[in-house]
Amino acid sequence: MNEIAILVSVYNGEQYLAEQLDSLLNQTYPNIHIYIHDDGSNDRSVNLIREYQRNNPQKIFVLDYPSTGGACANFMSMLHYAKESYVMFCDQDDVWLPHKVEQENRKMQMCELQFPGMPCLVFSDLYVVDDKLNIISNSFMQYAGRNPYNTDYKSLIMQNVAPGCTMLLNHSLVEQIMKCTDIEKIGMHDKWAILVAALQGKICFVNQPLSKYRQHQGNVVGAEAFGVWLKIISNLKHIFYGEQGNQKRKWLDSVSNMATVLVQSLVLNPEDKELLTNLSTIRKQPKIKRVQFYYRNGFIKLQRWWLAIWM
Repeated sequence: MNEIAILVSVYNGEQYLAEQLDSLLNQTYPNIHIYIHDDGSNDRSVNLIREYQRNNPQKIFVLDYPSTGGACANFMSMLHYAKESYVMFCDQDDVWLPHKVEQENRKMQMCELQFPGMPCLVFSDLYVVDDKLNIISNSFMQYAGRNPYNTDYKSLIMQNVAPGCTMLLNHSLVEQIMKCTDIEKIGMHDKWAILVAALQGKICFVNQPLSKYRQHQGNVVGAEAFGVWLKIISNLKHIFYGEQGNQKRKWLDSVSNMATVLVQSLVLNPEDKELLTNLSTIRKQPKIKRVQFYYRNGFIKLQRWWLAIWM
């Protein structure tokens, strides 16, 4: 049975951390190693982690090194310690259903059988829940307006469909992910992981919720309800309130930064390399050229016309 590493990034997580760790220890798939790194908490998180380690020394391993300064850098740093065949990312405040690891591993075996030797990423749907674990939505994908089968890199670089806590990565993909040349520019580890998989390997989806995705005020990244009119109203507000518009522009800048790191870090085919190189510098071009580039190359669809305001 393959060994699976579960990487848990912690920062001031004492409120929900015990529930999450209990859900990991209750997985039906037995061959897991849980690696935890606290990123400089000033609450009781470290004490809680140490207690769980003492009680579960064969399962839980605490990584003791300085703070990395954020969730992305923390997860990326933990990859260096995971020598298992597969790796999963785990947030501190969710709850995994007992069969999550088993189900995703089963999907991974099917994916690797179909695409032998390739970097592979598996992800699943989630229940969206409130801070008390009451279900808000039975499907994160529907709730957030994501299409889990839209996994070409042009779409993913504009909007990631899969939170990191849903992902299972094989070791071949982990090796590619760790080639990142500039962690500060990739924004989030999960978007980097799925983009590398889209460009270098294969992505498979488990069409069922396998964890409870908790929404609360402390979320680093949370779910956002989706609706056509809500989206239109939201973006009309962006036109009239400068800070919201600045956020959109910063987001488009982050897309260009991601393209830069992809080109610098990976061995790409000539077509993808040229397109991503152009994407990395497009923000320097006049606005009309930027708009034309995004649309002509499939980065923006017509239903997202409102983005042209900030391009």
